[in-house]
Amino acid sequence: MDTALLLLVLLNLIALTFPAAIPPRIPRFLKDRLQITHKEYSYLIRNGYLRPRNYEFTFEAEKDIPVVTDAISRFQEFYKLPVTGELDERTRGVMWEPRCGYPDVGESLHNETVENRAGHHRVRRYDIADGRYKWDSSQITYSLVNFPTRGGIKLSDLRNTIKRAFEVWSDVTPLVFTELHGHEVNQAMVRIAFMKGRHSHDLEHPIFDGPNGDLAHAFSPKSGWGEVNGDIHFDDDDVFTLGNNDRGYNFFQTAAHEIGHALGLDHSNDPEALMWPHYHFMRDFELPDDDIRGVQALYGTKTSPRVPNVRIDQGPRPKSTLVRQPSKKSYCTSGYSAVTSISGSIYTFKGKFYWRSWRRLLVTPKDGRKIHDKWYHLPANIRASYQRRDGKTVFFRGAKYWVYFGSQMEPGYPRPVAELGLPKGVDAALSKTKAKTFFFKGDQVWRFDERKKSVDNGYPKKIGEVFTGLGDKVTAAFQHDDGNSYLLRGKKYYRVAKGKYEVDPGYPRHFTSDFLGCASVTA
Repeated sequence: MDTALLLLVLLNLIALTFPAAIPPRIPRFLKDRLQITHKEYSYLIRNGYLRPRNYEFTFEAEKDIPVVTDAISRFQEFYKLPVTGELDERTRGVMWEPRCGYPDVGESLHNETVENRAGHHRVRRYDIADGRYKWDSSQITYSLVNFPTRGGIKLSDLRNTIKRAFEVWSDVTPLVFTELHGHEVNQAMVRIAFMKGRHSHDLEHPIFDGPNGDLAHAFSPKSGWGEVNGDIHFDDDDVFTLGNNDRGYNFFQTAAHEIGHALGLDHSNDPEALMWPHYHFMRDFELPDDDIRGVQALYGTKTSPRVPNVRIDQGPRPKSTLVRQPSKKSYCTSGYSAVTSISGSIYTFKGKFYWRSWRRLLVTPKDGRKIHDKWYHLPANIRASYQRRDGKTVFFRGAKYWVYFGSQMEPGYPRPVAELGLPKGVDAALSKTKAKTFFFKGDQVWRFDERKKSVDNGYPKKIGEVFTGLGDKVTAAFQHDDGNSYLLRGKKYYRVAKGKYEVDPGYPRHFTSDFLGCASVTA
């Protein structure tokens, strides 16, 4: 009998012999007072928000209720929901989206209360568990133990997709991945298998829950799981495909996510990241910056990094995803209607298109990509944009504004800018501090209080009254992850240092040469 098949049979026999671990039953008075079901309570335990081993119920309401409400608040905080400590309809909706079975909450967050976390802004969103769980070698082997019984993916396509999913990470690190076959399959550092339901004798081993729940889970290296350290399991009750359609879940992106865990990455609370816990198909896939920073924090950078700026084929996709810029002008010689910084990337907008750069290199095609391919239902001709400190991105055009969480529009938008006390047709937005955002139109600037959701008294003012050396016009602006503010007028930009309101010496400079890697900025 094949070694891999024998291993699989033994695992399933053992799993049937030992009952799966059952989370402790929630006391009835908590269930009644908090309107929480046992399934929801188990979810909070399974994903790290509640740790029953560290807390025994006292059956006293004043002691037990805060423990569970804090767990709910942690969940709401992670997913950027209103933090109420109550399981409202929106919280429950997010809770039951298809996701990875790896827990959300790392060890470092368990000793913090909501009050301790209040006001703490995480610049780094990826989580590497302090680097404790990583491979000691840059040469990593993997194997395919068995194959899915659903979905109809050909074996050759499956292997090729897995290979490309590993390349997502080797493109930006010194890691080298090699597949093992035959009798060596069980010797691989990362073993990939398709399982159902209970599939381990370990009472704490995660259990698959059938279709459309936990799609997969993985085990970080040296994380205390014994023989399954580094392994990846997919739920064989789910259907995986090579494209983006209603038949199933994209296998390439799911595999790339789980490989991240097998390398030592925890979940990220950046909804743009590949390591975001919930399944979200990303068109024109390219590894987001948050994930790149995370894996490079563990393994370092590639000596000669190859920026993955070519779209990875994931099967059938909508037509015209990659389109040509209607203007004959190069992106290097063009001006832009809006520029913003989102999770470390610079996004520039013009007409129907956007460009993304990272570390001052263009990582999207030179012809750009359509705005609505990344932000669903967002119109063309965006005039201003900024990322709020809650991780949500705000876009402005004319008399309306939109708020997005990742690629999805928040309910109730667009809304009129007049409700914010701002004029229609703002030219630029700059999130200067945690609580203050500046809006520019013509030669005037408005300072907006993010907490009060209103314009500060005494505004608008002339731009020169607030920013020294900037002139009387700003066409785009953003605060980058270096803490500095960058304000554009046409094709040139000015830098204002963190905490300052005067232009640094040596500016203006050409935006496209410094941020998009252009050698020439002349038409």
